[in-house]
Amino acid sequence: MVPLTSLGSILDLALLHKAWPVHRQLRPHLPADVDSYVERIKKITANGVADMVVAVVDDKVVGVAVYRSYENTFDGTRYGFSCTSIR
Repeated sequence: MVPLTSLGSILDLALLHKAWPVHRQLRPHLPADVDSYVERIKKITANGVADMVVAVVDDKVVGVAVYRSYENTFDGTRYGFSCTSIR
């Protein structure tokens, strides 16, 4: 797993571009152009609210995960995630 975001920053823009078609496989409602996708990911991960990692095999992105942790008064710390894989 390779981190793509950290504390609201995109760590590897080229790798994020490679993640876009993989992410759209199971999330076809995501933007149809890579620039809009990048802006969407920036918005989702802004301020460290969520993070994104990718699975890479032989320099190809084969999986994507977006996750976040949050706290509430009922459950304490909770985790949410969304994954996409082509394998």
